[in-house]
Amino acid sequence: MTKIERKKLIISLLSLLLIILTSQPLRSENLLHNADFSTTDMDSVPAGWSGKGVRAADGAVLLRSESDSAAFLAQRISGLQTGVHYQLKYELRSLQSSNARIRIEGSMLTTEGKRQPLCSDNWQWQTVKPEWVRKQQIFWMPEEASDTLTFAINLQNKKTGAEIEIKHPVLQVVIPENLPDGLGGVWRLFGGSYPLNDGKEGVLAITAFARHAPGAVLAKIPIDKGELIKLSYSVQGLGESGLLTGFHNYRIELHFSSGEIVRMPWEDVWNSTPQKRTLKIDNRMRKASSIDLHFYVNSEGAVKFKDLALEKYQVTPNEKNKIILTSPAYRQSIYSSFPCEFLAGKFETAANVTDIELHFETSTGQRLAHLLTSEMHFRIPATDLPEGVYLLKATFLDKDQRVVSQQQLEISKLPPAKNEVIIGPERNFYINGKPFLPVVFWAVGGNDDCLEYAATNGMNVYVGRPGREAFALPLLEQALSLGIKVVFGIRHCEDGDLEGWKKRTKELLTAKVLEHPALFAFFLADEPLWTGANLKDLQASYEILRRHDPYHPVWINSAPLSRIEDARPYCLAADINGVDIYPIPYPSPHSSIEDKYPTAVGKYTRNIMSATDGTRAVIMVLQG
Repeated sequence: MTKIERKKLIISLLSLLLIILTSQPLRSENLLHNADFSTTDMDSVPAGWSGKGVRAADGAVLLRSESDSAAFLAQRISGLQTGVHYQLKYELRSLQSSNARIRIEGSMLTTEGKRQPLCSDNWQWQTVKPEWVRKQQIFWMPEEASDTLTFAINLQNKKTGAEIEIKHPVLQVVIPENLPDGLGGVWRLFGGSYPLNDGKEGVLAITAFARHAPGAVLAKIPIDKGELIKLSYSVQGLGESGLLTGFHNYRIELHFSSGEIVRMPWEDVWNSTPQKRTLKIDNRMRKASSIDLHFYVNSEGAVKFKDLALEKYQVTPNEKNKIILTSPAYRQSIYSSFPCEFLAGKFETAANVTDIELHFETSTGQRLAHLLTSEMHFRIPATDLPEGVYLLKATFLDKDQRVVSQQQLEISKLPPAKNEVIIGPERNFYINGKPFLPVVFWAVGGNDDCLEYAATNGMNVYVGRPGREAFALPLLEQALSLGIKVVFGIRHCEDGDLEGWKKRTKELLTAKVLEHPALFAFFLADEPLWTGANLKDLQASYEILRRHDPYHPVWINSAPLSRIEDARPYCLAADINGVDIYPIPYPSPHSSIEDKYPTAVGKYTRNIMSATDGTRAVIMVLQG
């Protein structure tokens, strides 16, 4: 680099630094006037402030509300910069430990003259303690706003009145740190949303804000036109939700630069475990160049978001080519108590597939049937098949007879068992060939009185924890004497040690337990997606259990989630699915369906059936 080039570079850098320094206030500058309340008027109201029921003394302001009127302290600030974040900090205490509704807020006038809230503590009851407590909020000043903002604190207790003190209020420009990856966009925080310092990962706690307003916006994320995009993120509740169920509710809106707005349904989240969620975005027809994500929260606490990622994905033609087996429909297995006259099914194919070559053979490669067809259905005689494992292989061909894709299914004909619990093609249950309608009750301790009471009132299936054979067999005998079947809760592998889980499961489920006529099924997982269960461990646990005992179905219960595509891989790790709707009585804030009445049960049933394309049995779990 020559001296002239170096000189030009230095001048450019100095110019850029000057622009930065002159274009925004210093982060340490307090934009509130008379923030130490050192100057007051004749009524002890701080100069530059307006208020009611206030008195300044010793660097603090005392607000006292009466039962019939509220107290407030406010200041209007002009000449502010837009398009930046501001931080509001203050300290509160109440020597009387006042229980009051407190609202600290900042609001602005838009260029159209409309007042818009920017930051606010929820207008909720809280107790202010005698010790000073420091609080802070971060909020975005939109570009379209005017340069004027009003900071106000309101205090109200309509029953008894209340009093609090405030000191050291600070309003300053801030650059938020520890935010999640912005995906090329810009975070804008509103209300009381705030970043968390959670190790090396950026975490954003988003809170409820003004009615119909987001607690945060991730703006101007660049996206490719005409592409399929997948957004993934981790979400978790924080603090008390204040809702009847204890869940936190959140929703994401997609605002495309092309003008369309897609409102996703409300979702539930809990405090215990972070949940991985994905959201598929179809930009093929919209052809937008960027997208804004609006985050809404319904909770007195917050919802934490982190690990945001955006990636393109494609639906390849090969994914559409598959065999759908309709007979045998359950576990691709033929049972002695549920004979199968034909192997039957249909094909789903992409547009470029014209023919399918189908082979049916033994596991050793002996061909039993072969056909080349353009039909979308097939049927192969199966009455005289000996017991064993078979392979059904499909090769999907294009018009030039070139291979597009291939698929293989494993079909089993099982030896007879003493007790076979089968799910039929219409998703009904059969025990040794006879229909059975389960009416289920959950673990009540397993003592004689409880089981007898449940049986007397029409219950016929009990869900309980398993134990060693010495515990399991007496329970099964007791249930059998009352005409009750038993579902044992075999919790799936959670630590990745599949071999250890397999060994422990086999020790619990001995031959005597598996052959007992009171055994009905196994309960593998409760709300696995909602609780963040490892999908690979869950699927592997199902395969281990299914192969150890092919004669009893496996059950997974799901939370009332809204997006079927999220639930599908978890539902496929079981033979029985269901939804745990809590609570049933109206009004209930459970999940996304607007119907909060008992009729929501039917809608959730359709949802969970769609998650498995109607191939699994359904048992709904209802809680009042």
